Amino acid sequence: MNTFAIDPPAIAASLPRPSRGTVAVEAMSWELRVGDVVPYDDCIGRPIADIHAVGPGHRARHLVLTGLPTLTVCHKLRVHRAVQRL
Repeated sequence: MNTFAIDPPAIAASLPRPSRGTVAVEAMSWELRVGDVVPYDDCIGRPIADIHAVGPGHRARHLVLTGLPTLTVCHKLRVHRAVQRL
C-alpha cells in the first residue's frame, strides 16, 4: 500500500544529520545488513527491516524498509551503519 500522495522519496547520497554513533559506509548489495540506515532525499533515514536475496547469482537484494515499498538493490549503496557493528 502506497501511503505517499505523489511519489515515494528517492534514495539520497547521505543524510544531512546522521544519527550519533553511525558512520557512512559504501556497501555492495550482498554486504548490506539488517539495521543499516538508507538515506532518502526527504532527509529521513530508514532502517533496513529485512533482506531477501533475488536475481541471478542471488547478488541483488530486496530491502524491506519501514513505511516504504520494497526496494531492489543490485549495486553499491551508501548506508549509515552503527559504529559498534563495524
